[in-house]
Amino acid sequence: MKHDKYIQIELQNHYRQISKWFNDLKSNANTEKFDAETLERYNKLSNDYDNYLVSAQRKINCFGSDFIGKNFNQQFDEVIQLFTRARNIYNEVYEIIYITSA
Repeated sequence: MKHDKYIQIELQNHYRQISKWFNDLKSNANTEKFDAETLERYNKLSNDYDNYLVSAQRKINCFGSDFIGKNFNQQFDEVIQLFTRARNIYNEVYEIIYITSA
């Protein structure tokens, strides 16, 4: 179980870091330059990103417990998948801010 706790702490640290990165990225967005379609896409992606991180945080908080009724590997894989989806959204938002709207 110590191993589970260590992984849980590392995932929490990763969660905090990717959350900070995205907030830093969004702080560079000049949404006034976005056309209506781009702004809608940006807002949807930002919302999806937040939802993925909230889901990841919930899974991390009960990591290793029987609360969600899944084994350790399944829980870990689900968190990594959520982080991967968040990273993909980060890349799309980066493209909107620095390429599409430049």
